[in-house]
Amino acid sequence: MAKIMNIRQAKILALAVNAAFLAIHVFLFFLFRKHGVTPMMYFNIGSVLFYLLMTVFIHREMLRFFCVATYLEIVLHMSLAVYFTGWAGGFQVTLLGTGILTAYCEYVGRYLRIPYIRSAPLNVVGMGAYLLMCIVNYHHAIPYALPERVCYLLSLAWGVVTFSITIFYLHIFVQLTTRTEEILKREADHDQLTGLPNRYYLWDYFDRLDRERKMDGHWIAMVDIDSFKAINDTYGHNCGDTILRSLAEILQDSRLPMQVCRWGGEEFLLTGDTEGDYGKVRAELDRIRKSVETHEFVSDGRRLHLTVTIGLAAYPGSNVREWIGLADRRLYEGKTGGKNCVIS
Repeated sequence: MAKIMNIRQAKILALAVNAAFLAIHVFLFFLFRKHGVTPMMYFNIGSVLFYLLMTVFIHREMLRFFCVATYLEIVLHMSLAVYFTGWAGGFQVTLLGTGILTAYCEYVGRYLRIPYIRSAPLNVVGMGAYLLMCIVNYHHAIPYALPERVCYLLSLAWGVVTFSITIFYLHIFVQLTTRTEEILKREADHDQLTGLPNRYYLWDYFDRLDRERKMDGHWIAMVDIDSFKAINDTYGHNCGDTILRSLAEILQDSRLPMQVCRWGGEEFLLTGDTEGDYGKVRAELDRIRKSVETHEFVSDGRRLHLTVTIGLAAYPGSNVREWIGLADRRLYEGKTGGKNCVIS
């Protein structure tokens, strides 16, 4: 599957988060210093050094360690901030809000197939710290009281910071999961060898036409390479794969609008709207047949010629399976009648 995120992008996001947390702790150092909260002032000196050190671990791609260590630093810092300055400063909000970071780290680790953390145990630790501080704050007199206006501004700030982090990473989650689903869907309904839609795509396509009542006037054609097994047995499957890719390109080079699908093996299914001219469709399919017949297929220096047989059927007004079965029977008629023909 094509990667929608790589380790370099994950490191850039980690460095951005690390820089933001470093700036926050520099601010908190001066805040606690100004208001005489000595224990938290010293703790923030350690936090600043901690986040400077984390840049080294990020550059070494030790992202799991960065996530665990950062989350535990946040839990410890905010718990101590509540213990020393009380509930009014809003430090406890971050204990609940930063849980999204651990979930994001787990998702990215799983996606990139690198060592990852399990977010649930860490979030239990964060929730436990929140409840513990709630109890301690109720029964314990705070040693340092910040001014009421400072507490008010801090509460607003922590609310904005926590909300912004949550929304930012939820947005990344949505983008990653949406793009992953799109890629998985394309890989599920497209053939890896030729890049063409496969039968799963085509069933959805026909279901959509049926729901919109647009089946009338449509046609399908089953295209099968003549004596393909002999080619594989003689020249090998690599040669067969090269032929399938080349044939897919020829079929897509059509003068009529049509869907080209790899039905399976050496079979392709074409479908489109007759636009009131069924004869024109048959003539185009015959032109394609002749193009294949005259085309020189090259594989590992070998130059090969091959032919295809085509069974064509207009929509008979019945269900899709019967319609495909009708085209398949006409293909079989062409195979038993000499091959290299269009049977309609």
